[in-house]
Amino acid sequence: MSMGVQLGDFSWHQISERLQTDCRLVLPLGATEQHGDLSLETDSRTAEAACQAACKRSGLIMAPVLPFGASAFSVNFPGTVSLRTATISAVIEDMIDGFYRQGFRRLIFVTGHGGNEVITGTISEAMLDRPQLAIHYVSVYGCMADEVAAVEQGLGAIHPGDHASWYEALPFNRVGPIHQQDERIDFDADFPEFPLNPRLARARLGKGVLSGRTTAPDAAIERVWRTAIDNLCACFAKMPPEPPEA
Repeated sequence: MSMGVQLGDFSWHQISERLQTDCRLVLPLGATEQHGDLSLETDSRTAEAACQAACKRSGLIMAPVLPFGASAFSVNFPGTVSLRTATISAVIEDMIDGFYRQGFRRLIFVTGHGGNEVITGTISEAMLDRPQLAIHYVSVYGCMADEVAAVEQGLGAIHPGDHASWYEALPFNRVGPIHQQDERIDFDADFPEFPLNPRLARARLGKGVLSGRTTAPDAAIERVWRTAIDNLCACFAKMPPEPPEA
């Protein structure tokens, strides 16, 4: 049996054999959207790297990362690809249906993009009429949130980090110089903080960073990354390889 963690590291025969004893599958969700001075693939790279590290440590396997998400607020930034809510929900439903038919019963979606939360209703509905199916939705950034707050307090950050800020500036997301700032976008009646208005976003967001520092010491970034992987592994550890009872 292959010792890899990606579906592509196995043949279908090997996956069929694995399903006899382990019905778990990790599904990383990313996005292709503006991230200030960071890569357009920041969310996809982050989700994929986190899942690879956690799966390797936990003995789980993962599907390829879904590289497009719900990124409407960024559509006017060149390079962004955004799926409509109906489109990504249909894709997710098809993924769930296919894997369920094959015998997977514990699906763990791990997102590197906050906008993908639009699929949670679809996930809930998918479990209604599929016996023994349990689906979980986990955010990589949620796994590091407490550590991010602690680091920011220690650094004396003026504003809390948000989209495209320092904790996303992992080595694999850096594609050039990063403009240093610690600012927060001004929101108002015409440009609410949530949901962001995609018609105005490019004009109002400047470099594309919503709030917080864009840089931090590498040791601080590594610290929050290790915490994210540890917490993701702890989440995986709660998922037994056997199917749910009902």
